Amino acid sequence: MLSVARSAVLAPLVVLGLFVSACGGGQQPAGDIQVTLKDFAIESSTTTVSAGQIRLAISNQGPSIHEIEVFSLPTGVEPAALPVKDNVADTDSVGLTALDEVEDIAPQTAATLTVSLQPGRYALICNLPAHYGQGMYALLTVQ
Repeated sequence: MLSVARSAVLAPLVVLGLFVSACGGGQQPAGDIQVTLKDFAIESSTTTVSAGQIRLAISNQGPSIHEIEVFSLPTGVEPAALPVKDNVADTDSVGLTALDEVEDIAPQTAATLTVSLQPGRYALICNLPAHYGQGMYALLTVQ
């Protein structure tokens, strides 16, 4: 009888231990975001994530090559309202600096990008010629 009771207590602990082990024991990114690129949109599985290491799992489901650039957004700057110059978002004119990027993501392929983000607002942009202007941007809020 004692071994049955002990098994009832130990089984959930073993399962919990396996779960924590599989998750990396707290070493996973603060947020895993699925990002889908299409002609011409960026869709993400979430728009809000905790600060820390953020992993973007990027899937290009469109027929064109795309990219992802990550920009910190100052107060008053919206990803949908960036000026366009020479067919790309003119990020320099509004003081944006790319924090990181993945270029040349071929159609029907995937890529990952891990970036450390502090609380704030960020833009995800495909800034290949004409892509931003056709709607390839998304807002990410980091808390």
